[in-house]
Amino acid sequence: MLQLSNVLVDLANEIPAASLKLAYEKLSQAYRTDGKIVLNSPAMQLAYLQARMPATVGVLTRVLRHLPITKIQALLDLGSGPGSVLWAAHEAGLGIDQATCIDQSAGLLNFGQKLLQLSDMTCEVTWHQADILRYKTDTSPDLVTMSYVLNELDQDGQKQVLQKAWEVTREFVVLVEPGTPKGFSNIRQARDYLIQQGAHIVAPCTHERACPMAGDDWCHFSVRVQRSKAHKDIKGTLPYEDEKYSYLVVSKSPIDNRPSARIVKSPLTSTGLVELELCDQNGLSRVKVSKRQKELYKQARKAEWGDGW
Repeated sequence: MLQLSNVLVDLANEIPAASLKLAYEKLSQAYRTDGKIVLNSPAMQLAYLQARMPATVGVLTRVLRHLPITKIQALLDLGSGPGSVLWAAHEAGLGIDQATCIDQSAGLLNFGQKLLQLSDMTCEVTWHQADILRYKTDTSPDLVTMSYVLNELDQDGQKQVLQKAWEVTREFVVLVEPGTPKGFSNIRQARDYLIQQGAHIVAPCTHERACPMAGDDWCHFSVRVQRSKAHKDIKGTLPYEDEKYSYLVVSKSPIDNRPSARIVKSPLTSTGLVELELCDQNGLSRVKVSKRQKELYKQARKAEWGDGW
């Protein structure tokens, strides 16, 4: 399987390293101020790809593995950027026959096509430059994905795009947002709306009851992404980064074999004891598993943040 990092290196050679570094510094400044990113040059677009795409693919790979299937006939990705979900599906072993990628940025779509041409993927992809709120489709994909989209929309826009995603999909909708209080708030509102439409939650929730997260708490998870040399050249020498995210996977059909609970914080491990914070249909709880519990203790020692329990 061809790695994304290798393909990004090939693209990076098209832009002088100093220009990429400067573009990334502008991106970082924008994130720290108003959070509005304007990718108005090839250097800015490629810096964005180098800085953000590996983490986005890492998150989406983890999320797509929650789907109870291994094959998608048709995918619709709203706000696709450079097609990160295609690489994530490839990494997750999720076969896709045909995909439609919609984004406003012609530059990112162009890079997405270049990346796909350099890959070993066989998926048939159609790229459309369009506003996802105005884009109309007469297709019925098996899966609709939206990653880091809701945070860019107001309340009316969020409801509009969620309604569109739910109406057109034949089976699944996948949402991903930053693992911040705001990102989770948008996921939580989307959860409420989709449940009202009749959605069945695949993950992370193990139920359709009211979300028990309250106050300063928010539901999010983390994935560790290894940095390539090109990645480190613009972001620093640390060999990895931890990307926090919130997500939702829903289905139009009831889901069998859901776990009874989800681990919603990093497990705390001490000598002979593992503490797990769980979320289930009864709310949040903390469970202590001791070495005396043998098989359960072995499972707890291997358990990770985000796993079912």
